[in-house]
Amino acid sequence: MGTQSSKEVDFVEVKNRLPSYGYECKLSTKADSKGKIKFLNSYPKSEFEIVTPENMIDVVWEDR
Repeated sequence: MGTQSSKEVDFVEVKNRLPSYGYECKLSTKADSKGKIKFLNSYPKSEFEIVTPENMIDVVWEDR
């Protein structure tokens, strides 16, 4: 079970053996990411996106 201080990334997209995108799933568009800064500091050439029910279809079907 997670705690208030847990940091997480729910999905990672890997290209050329390196993380290229990190995704964190949230139910609310107002929720703040707890893992974004740590992920981007660890993988500075990657990108990060918060996925919510409102943007899920756009994120899933986005052509990268």
